[in-house]
Amino acid sequence: MSAPTNIAGIDGYYKFIVSLAGHSDDPVLVYALELPEGFPEVKDLNVDKEVTDLVDVDVEFTGYFFKNAAYQAGDGIRVAPLVLAKEPTWTPRVAHGEPEPPNWYLVAAAAFGMAILGTAIAAFVMKRHGATPSQHYASTAQVRPSQFAALADEDVKEPRERLGEMSAANTNKDRDSNESSSNTSAQ
Repeated sequence: MSAPTNIAGIDGYYKFIVSLAGHSDDPVLVYALELPEGFPEVKDLNVDKEVTDLVDVDVEFTGYFFKNAAYQAGDGIRVAPLVLAKEPTWTPRVAHGEPEPPNWYLVAAAAFGMAILGTAIAAFVMKRHGATPSQHYASTAQVRPSQFAALADEDVKEPRERLGEMSAANTNKDRDSNESSSNTSAQ
């Protein structure tokens, strides 16, 4: 925007309408003297002094509060703070392209390291807690054919019959404990 004749020698300035994050209905007006290098093109106001193009960028300003300025909003005249600044602080947005493929050497090294670590932990636990050699679990070393013959002489009961016996034993045990507790409290 062109500046009116002034004693400071300012020829022009840029007018920003800044929407604060989370407060889009409460803008801040900023007049800045310069634009940072690479800043998106800013168009001038048209004859009717309406904004001709919007630039959607993330900016920060360091400046001085000058005054509250009135502006025309859709629902009437509103007031917003007017800040004077030299130029905005702006960092271009990074275009999100395709993600980089993983470094396979790093993935292989991590997998190899985890395998070594797992083996070391297993060896430590086995040594610390006295691991039993696998020969102790071999079925041929523990059971002999003569032991199977001894099982044939055992009185094997049906599961239903055995559960009934266990239930009766528990009932008798409960009755005996109730009788002994009532005898103790009676004394």
